[in-house]
Amino acid sequence: DLERCREDMKHSKRRVRQRLNSFLQRHSRIYSGRSRCPGAHFRWLETQRFDHPFQQIVFQEYVDAVQQAQARVKGLDKELQKALEGWSLEPETRGMMALRGVDTLTAVTTMAELGDITRFDAPRQLMAFVGLVPSEHSSGKHRQRGGITKAGNAHVRRVLAEAAWCYRFPARKTAALQRRAERHQAYKPSPGKRRNGCVDGIVISRRVGCRRTKLVRPSHGSCWVSSGP
Repeated sequence: DLERCREDMKHSKRRVRQRLNSFLQRHSRIYSGRSRCPGAHFRWLETQRFDHPFQQIVFQEYVDAVQQAQARVKGLDKELQKALEGWSLEPETRGMMALRGVDTLTAVTTMAELGDITRFDAPRQLMAFVGLVPSEHSSGKHRQRGGITKAGNAHVRRVLAEAAWCYRFPARKTAALQRRAERHQAYKPSPGKRRNGCVDGIVISRRVGCRRTKLVRPSHGSCWVSSGP
């Protein structure tokens, strides 16, 4: 419930920001900065003034709504950190955070939505649960494969797609990445030969299937490589 509430507040924040940007564009107020980071963009917003008093009222209401939405999201992020302490799935969640591209929000969302991963007998069942299996249209001898079905848990699928994107295009080395590297040292995989692609973030199905194997069968020397999309 907590992570889904955080996702709802994130959607609300995106909507109020779109309303603010649409209002500014209607009046030809275009932000010339390179990025819309909160600090620089809000400093630019403070310099904007409108001649008509009612336009200034509308502008200030939109700005206040954006700031309130950001405060809600930050507050829920802190509550998620608190909820992780002492959680029954905390060891598995922190173990998942050792992967590159996976941080607290991704790990908590994945484990909260999946629950006990041992209820899946094989990685294919897990990928079907999150909708990461290819669609198929069959008629007689004709068989046509399409994109993923997207018929499973959309919350897990979204955070896994974001984690895969972060894995493929890693950010610059920062203090956060250094802490993640330290967590990775604490959760080293068991020695043995591993197949290529077990933690490949580009193919999301392999990541989630391989992660299930490491959590359920930690004594096994190698990881399964699923035959997903």
